[in-house]
Amino acid sequence: MLRQCPSCKSKNLMMVEYEGGPHRYDGVSEVHCEDCKKRYGRWCGLELQEGEVEPRFCIAKATVYARAGHGVR
Repeated sequence: MLRQCPSCKSKNLMMVEYEGGPHRYDGVSEVHCEDCKKRYGRWCGLELQEGEVEPRFCIAKATVYARAGHGVR
């Protein structure tokens, strides 16, 4: 899990747990940087766009993640 923002290197992060819906997970699903306001998914580690959510265990993004050169975790 992220310890600092990949974009601005801040450690001022807020962990977010999704409530309800198909992507609900009992724990952190995404990380928000309170300084630069960027959001990152817990499993994929990719930046999330406005309105986008991190799929549980990065399953739906596995192809995108692999194309980015990171392999599948």
